[in-house]
Amino acid sequence: MIDSVVRDEAKKFAGFWNAVLIDYPELKLDGTWPSIGIIDKILFPLRAKERFDKTDTEFIKGAAAYIGILAYHCWSTYKDVSCEIIKVGDGVEDYLLRASGGEFLKDQEFFSILLCRSIETALKSANKPIAFFADGSRYFTFEDNIISSIASGIVSGLCPQGQGKWSKLGQKEFEINLIKSADVMAQSSVEFYSSRYAGEEHGSDLQLYFPHLVLPPIKFNEPHLGSRATAALANYCISKKLS
Repeated sequence: MIDSVVRDEAKKFAGFWNAVLIDYPELKLDGTWPSIGIIDKILFPLRAKERFDKTDTEFIKGAAAYIGILAYHCWSTYKDVSCEIIKVGDGVEDYLLRASGGEFLKDQEFFSILLCRSIETALKSANKPIAFFADGSRYFTFEDNIISSIASGIVSGLCPQGQGKWSKLGQKEFEINLIKSADVMAQSSVEFYSSRYAGEEHGSDLQLYFPHLVLPPIKFNEPHLGSRATAALANYCISKKLS
């Protein structure tokens, strides 16, 4: 279940920025996984701020709702897992993404993430290490795509900022669910690319993205930045006999 307040917030956020960026259709916020990178650029100016004003807070809420809905769709594919996004808080409002059931959560156990707080943490993480996916930490520079990195943990459920057993699990333990998340994210990437570059066959091929162009995220347990994605792209080219 997604609270109507959350749906409305995500819709308002996307609608506002799609109107601002109307002359740049490739930057449309369409609910897909790659569009999270656009949100990183939208929120980029907030990284330099010590405190967020009212407008900043509204943008953070919109981004949190937008990312939370994509995460909800991923989590909903996990076997026997039920999830919801609800509005919480009276003075300081936030959106709680919460899961129950499945292999790792016993009766009356939950895994939950405060979405706005997670986005605020990401925006303040430049130039210092932060846990962002499973048990992996990464040092983010001011120029990095921080929001997509943090979102990879939220969307997959392997989010160290969350509360509950999922936050203690590693990649191998959670693998069956990660495969399902990667499938949703890969399908979403196909949708994103196809809508912008119709007729370009490789960008519309699910095999290109699944799984290592979406999960695990860049710089998680890899010796060099982007080495896993590079290897996946090379393997795709070999399988398609591309030169």
